[in-house]
Amino acid sequence: MRTAPETNGCGPQGAERCRIASTIRTASGRPARGLRKMLRRKHGGPARDSAGRQMVSGGWADGGGLLGYGLTPCMNAVYALGAAILDERGTPEDTRASLILVPEPEINASVRLDRTVYADADDKAVLTLTNAGPTVLVFGTDYRIEKKVDKEWRVVPLDLMFDSTGLKLRPGGQHELHVDIGRLGPGEYRVVKAIWAEGLDLTAELAAEFAIA
Repeated sequence: MRTAPETNGCGPQGAERCRIASTIRTASGRPARGLRKMLRRKHGGPARDSAGRQMVSGGWADGGGLLGYGLTPCMNAVYALGAAILDERGTPEDTRASLILVPEPEINASVRLDRTVYADADDKAVLTLTNAGPTVLVFGTDYRIEKKVDKEWRVVPLDLMFDSTGLKLRPGGQHELHVDIGRLGPGEYRVVKAIWAEGLDLTAELAAEFAIA
């Protein structure tokens, strides 16, 4: 669906006004349906369209603009977004293109250890996280270890140190984490790893059990 050019202030105050024309298409090349154009502004009060109707607030500063769209829900779809900045004669001055992935809002992931039984002298274990999709996973280097005591899982207070690195894992990918087990005695344990779906309010905790003999 080709949207009508939008007159909008671009750049610092006093700069020449320009227009933004944009197109969103599905991966098959068809125009996407159900677009809802929105202008959002951070300073100067609520933005309004040419008819004086109030638009969604939030977003831009220094005279620049954010142009947003609401898509009719269509899961497991890829959209191609193209945008062009037009001068007063309608001639493109700059263009941009990007892909928008709209996955199913779910997490399909698993974790496994390189072994299920470790010796008391072992100090490291390797935990492999696998993402079966369709969402991109976001996670850190942290984890926790729990021990089974009287048939209940209890957190082991190891006071481990983790860096603040944020990691991403695309569908079909794997990532290895090294787990410190050097201070654990004999018993039944599990490693618990928290993950998030990128761009969604969706979290999960995965666990892999092991024993130290």
